[in-house]
Amino acid sequence: MISWFVSTTRPMRESEGDVEWLLLPCATEEEAKEHASRALVRGMRIEAGTIPGIEPRVRIGGPAAHHWAQSSNAGAIKGLLRRLSEFAA
Repeated sequence: MISWFVSTTRPMRESEGDVEWLLLPCATEEEAKEHASRALVRGMRIEAGTIPGIEPRVRIGGPAAHHWAQSSNAGAIKGLLRRLSEFAA
């Protein structure tokens, strides 16, 4: 069952400065955070939240999106710990 979404942006080829929003459905919040983290690393702007009809309604965007994507995201935290250990070595 799809209960979350992540929207990312990409530049539109036809016009400079305009962006196209792409919507990715996700089954869980954890899956949404993983997709959002990958998009943020690529420099994309993201918005995320629960799909209409899922309660409580959640919408995340702007500066809060980066914090949300990294919070309790096992992949992001493991990646950070790996990079820190490589740096220290």
